[in-house]
Amino acid sequence: MKKKVSNFFEKNKWELDQLMFLLILILMFLSFYLGSAAFILYTLFLCIQNRKHLGTIIKKNFLFYIFVLYSLAVGIYNQTLSGMTVPLVYAFGFFFFYFYLQQIKAKTYYLSLKVIALAIIPLTVMCLYTYLNYALGHGYGPWYIFKYANIQTRAEATFFNANYYGMYCLMALVTNLYIMKKESNHKWLLLGSGAIGAVLISIILTASRMLLPTLVIVLIWMLAWLQPRWVKYIIGLALVGGMVLTLKPGLIPRMETLTYAFQDRFNLWAVGLAIFLSRPLFGRGAMAFVNFYYLYSDYAQMHAHNLYINTLANYGVLGATLILVLLKPLWHHLITLFKDKSLRPEFALISAYILIVLVHGTMDVAIFWVQTAYIFLIVILVSKEKLEKLK
Repeated sequence: MKKKVSNFFEKNKWELDQLMFLLILILMFLSFYLGSAAFILYTLFLCIQNRKHLGTIIKKNFLFYIFVLYSLAVGIYNQTLSGMTVPLVYAFGFFFFYFYLQQIKAKTYYLSLKVIALAIIPLTVMCLYTYLNYALGHGYGPWYIFKYANIQTRAEATFFNANYYGMYCLMALVTNLYIMKKESNHKWLLLGSGAIGAVLISIILTASRMLLPTLVIVLIWMLAWLQPRWVKYIIGLALVGGMVLTLKPGLIPRMETLTYAFQDRFNLWAVGLAIFLSRPLFGRGAMAFVNFYYLYSDYAQMHAHNLYINTLANYGVLGATLILVLLKPLWHHLITLFKDKSLRPEFALISAYILIVLVHGTMDVAIFWVQTAYIFLIVILVSKEKLEKLK
């Protein structure tokens, strides 16, 4: 009996791996805690299962672990707990995505994209319920989000923060556009259209002002590769929308307080830059802002609300340079996809995900949240050979 069970697992091992990748993704949408726990446990399982190869993996990716050691040394020098623990999280999480890249199958990858694309629908229903329950329960009416500048409820679904959820909304948008390009049946045209409608509703309910310019930029980029003839209409619509909002900013939630929002961001950026300049070469270690903001301001925040300033404050010029070097294979991968005309939809998808992070990163660091980071990485970490099987 024991041998039969062993043979069964050995025979279906690959499929079980695929199931675990999908399960962790679904759990990430259900709950940060469930998704994180599943991620940690399965990473431990993969490390134990492949324990004889861990040393070889580290040697093959020595540059990444040099960055980990560098980050750890900076954290120790600055005597911050986060500076000493976050690099260890990077080192641990790396093993999961290394094995994911090796093991993921094209069919599992595509199914994961469908999960990402359609999860927005139940999450939007959840956000609508939460919003209406609050607005109607407190006597504000269903248009509460448009009538008040200092709203007390913003859509975040299971992502803990409206900005984190907003980043996922953009990921869901481009994923739906990609699948609608790949699928020729009416079922996915209907599902995709409904999901895109849900994305727009969720974006409004997040009341996140930075999502709008990011939405326009990413949408233009995506359509430039998938449906070029639509680009001029999106640009025209964006210009008209911009002029209308200039005259009547109240049409979009919290847009009337945009000046205050920028002033708030500028203050945070100034503090972040001051932290960076206090140790410009090596930085102050992971999560430097929350550890050292008090030296320059009494306004407590977790980060500088800017991906680039945050990175410089954390790791300095030397660490930021190491990160750029580590990203070289990703840029090479993008160029390879771009050169293959048959993979233009895949190039559009992966480059749009990266563009979301780069543009949204000017106002926030949502990519460092576990759920958004996981979704981002499982989409961009896929080989050309696997993508070719999606044709």
